Amino acid sequence: MKRKLKITILTILIFIVSTLFIKVNAASANISASKLNATVGDNITISVSMNAAAWNTKLTGAVNKVFAGNSEDGENMSKTESVTFTPSAAGTYTITLGGDVSDGTTNATTNVGGSVTITVAEKTQPQTNQNTQPATQTPAQPSVTYNNTNQTLYVNKDGINVRSSADTSVGNNILGSLNQGASVQVTGIGSNGWYRVNYNGKTAYIRKDLLTATKPAETNKEKDKDKEEEKKTEEKSTNKALKDLVVENYKLTPDFDPETTKYTVDVTKEVEKLEITPILQDDKSKFEITGNENFKVGNNIVKITVTAEDGTNRIYTITVSKSNKNGDEDATENGLKLSKLQIKDIKLDPEFKPETTNYSVVVSDPSSIKISDITAIAEDEDVEVTIAEAEADKNGNRVITIMLEDKDGSKSGVYQITIKKGIINPITELQNNKNKKIYFLLGGIIAILVIAIIVVIILLKKTSNKDDFQDIKEADELSDDYDYSLKNAIDTANSEETPEYDEMVEDSNVKSQILTNPTDYNVFEDSDNEVGVSDETKRYNMDDDEDFKPKGKKKGKHF
Repeated sequence: MKRKLKITILTILIFIVSTLFIKVNAASANISASKLNATVGDNITISVSMNAAAWNTKLTGAVNKVFAGNSEDGENMSKTESVTFTPSAAGTYTITLGGDVSDGTTNATTNVGGSVTITVAEKTQPQTNQNTQPATQTPAQPSVTYNNTNQTLYVNKDGINVRSSADTSVGNNILGSLNQGASVQVTGIGSNGWYRVNYNGKTAYIRKDLLTATKPAETNKEKDKDKEEEKKTEEKSTNKALKDLVVENYKLTPDFDPETTKYTVDVTKEVEKLEITPILQDDKSKFEITGNENFKVGNNIVKITVTAEDGTNRIYTITVSKSNKNGDEDATENGLKLSKLQIKDIKLDPEFKPETTNYSVVVSDPSSIKISDITAIAEDEDVEVTIAEAEADKNGNRVITIMLEDKDGSKSGVYQITIKKGIINPITELQNNKNKKIYFLLGGIIAILVIAIIVVIILLKKTSNKDDFQDIKEADELSDDYDYSLKNAIDTANSEETPEYDEMVEDSNVKSQILTNPTDYNVFEDSDNEVGVSDETKRYNMDDDEDFKPKGKKKGKHF
């Protein structure tokens, strides 16, 4: 009984623990295309469908794109990212999916893969036949036979006709025309000197001498055309980027990059303008600086407009934050300070200290951080705190400025947070989002195990007490191995309610007490191993009583 109970309880515990810790990797990602057969110039949508808590997937091949991110709650979610692909030439294009996804339940990371192949055909050439009469198809002459084939041949000169019939005597049988170098799918070789071909899904015919198995070299006319296009392109430059942007005595935040157009600079109250030197990448482009004068306390916007030779332009901006401090004042000692600065669920770099005024964070989506997510508390409650931000640059990077000013305007302070867009480790971000949840989960598991152990101990204790009670009961009922027959007689007498019942019970009880406690009844053994009893027990002639004699061996001394 006890063994079965222990096995049952152990099985239940194993089931509970295995259920809590079982791992199911449900994260996945796959790739698909809006069409697998297309023509030159068609827009094809490549989609990546993901079911995960975090993902870092990428497309390579004909399309190169990275998709990275994670769910807000750390649980698996369905996410579809897409990109448009427009083929410019006929051929076969393959896009491959790679990277990894992470499961929200187990935090397990799984590598993903897959690919799609898209077959692109030449765009249909416009028909040159100006005849508005509908073309009629005339079957080939019955005497002509065609041997089936499947091969690609090429047109060897411009303006060849594609006909609906190999019989040139039939009028209005021209379906269209092809130029030199165009590929043709040949389905049959005729005995009459014609090829049977597939033209825009229709059966058509072209003379054998107009097709060749070798793709013709590019004609001089086409070469000249390409050179003319290149010349047009080279005529005017489109380069409107800066090679560098130098501000004398100041450092831009963030560091200059030609593709980053938004920057910030902190200045003191005596500064009215900056000495700015833009360095152009293309000498044919030019620049113009506006807003670089009469700075006021607060944010001032300086624009550097770069205009390319072709007339297109790019605007770089510098947000100049002017404070009320003099240049000889120490910002840390005399400026107003914050006692607390934090962004909800985001860690500042470096860690906040009142004397540190510049911070940065890297997130996958800078626009997700709102002004309301920022907490800025001044050391002095009478200080006014203003939070403002500059316009996000081309890459999505943002700069948050926290300005402090006392009531009379005699003191101020400025803190800045640069929010940069970057690909962060999805697993790390997922883990940060789920730390609290994991702690609660572990606490729950431990609590369940403790409760289970307590229940097992209580059940085992109760089972042990029950077994001990049963053993005692059985020992009491059969404490005297010499009295089996007498017990049976008592049971019989009890069931029949005979007059001898009381006497038999009394004799049995007395004999049992004598055997159990021989000292109390003066049962003794002399030096000759002779058994003797006191006068109080002599009336029980135990040697003559068959029911009182021992039925088996007992430990100790026997009567």
